[in-house]
Amino acid sequence: MLIVVLVLAGLLASDQVAAAEPCLMCHRDQAVSFSHKAADVSCTSCHGASQSHLSSPMKQSPDVVFNEADSSESCTACHNDETTRFWAGSLHHNGSVNCSDCHSAHDPEAALLTDSDSTELCLGCHQSLKTAMHLPSRHPIGEGQMVCTDCHNPHGSANDSLLMGMIPTDTCTACHAEYRGPFLFEHEPVTEDCGLCHKPHGSVQPAMLKTRSNFLCQQCHQAANHPTNLGNGVELARGSTSLVGQGCVNCHSRVHGSNHPSGARLTR
Repeated sequence: MLIVVLVLAGLLASDQVAAAEPCLMCHRDQAVSFSHKAADVSCTSCHGASQSHLSSPMKQSPDVVFNEADSSESCTACHNDETTRFWAGSLHHNGSVNCSDCHSAHDPEAALLTDSDSTELCLGCHQSLKTAMHLPSRHPIGEGQMVCTDCHNPHGSANDSLLMGMIPTDTCTACHAEYRGPFLFEHEPVTEDCGLCHKPHGSVQPAMLKTRSNFLCQQCHQAANHPTNLGNGVELARGSTSLVGQGCVNCHSRVHGSNHPSGARLTR
């Protein structure tokens, strides 16, 4: 009777019933909430034939038991599109994270996620980033306007930190297109990695800068026609005005690049 109800409700296709029937004797709740409704997916598609488990269900586990090492191989056998092509060898894979740690194949209400809020799911492990979400300068993740997967691909990436895009800057310029370039005069760190100057998860400095702009600039530009002693007034007495107002961007305002014919020093 239960099998008939499941078929009528569209939860199991007719050719799934034969494969699932032995499982339904014990695992009725999982069958009712089964998320994979494709006609060619049944219990044995993920858990294997599990003949020993059928013979002695109290003593033998199914061939594939999730939450165990490398059980993700069962998922990637089918889920092998462009979003998962970098899974093998990724940070999550090497960190013994299994698909079932984040996804639930039996819960259609959670869109296959074990938590309806994907941000909370990520922060469950990456707890050091919770504080950053409340710093003065940050992305609007806490307000629900962004989620972690807007920038990161949890299934693997060609970039560090599972970032989207071919290079780190691609991730940022997907939203901040005005800094994409190419520019007539380019600032090398901008074309390489926005994270060289910015802390994308939050900062106490404006624009999510790693530190105050004058200190940040002089990490690379230590002695380029400008004083190297910050804020002590010694060089100012010799005629330099570069530290008036305590910010390199007072003059070099086009730090991301310039298309002005006179913008070689990113001043316009």
